[in-house]
Amino acid sequence: MADIIALTKAVKRMTKPSKIHIYTDSVYVSGVLEQDLPQKWETQGWKTSTGSDVKNADKWQELAAGLRIHEIEIHTKEDHSFREWMEREGEKHLKERSKDG
Repeated sequence: MADIIALTKAVKRMTKPSKIHIYTDSVYVSGVLEQDLPQKWETQGWKTSTGSDVKNADKWQELAAGLRIHEIEIHTKEDHSFREWMEREGEKHLKERSKDG
């Protein structure tokens, strides 16, 4: 659930329609978003295909509302661009630490 909350907070900072690249190692979050499940759940009254209540529906509703105006692209840890991003962030972090030391 922390992944959903963090993503929602990030999306809320985007006030203009944008193309958002989401980098995640969460199979759950990437799977839900790639299958556009929040839209399907909404049309089904926030029920799963088996009729059960969607877990964390309130969090998914908040995220879905924030994403409506955006185009999203999901990058997972298997994705080459995700690995490149992680390497860049790691290098940036190391440079910042060396400046502080």
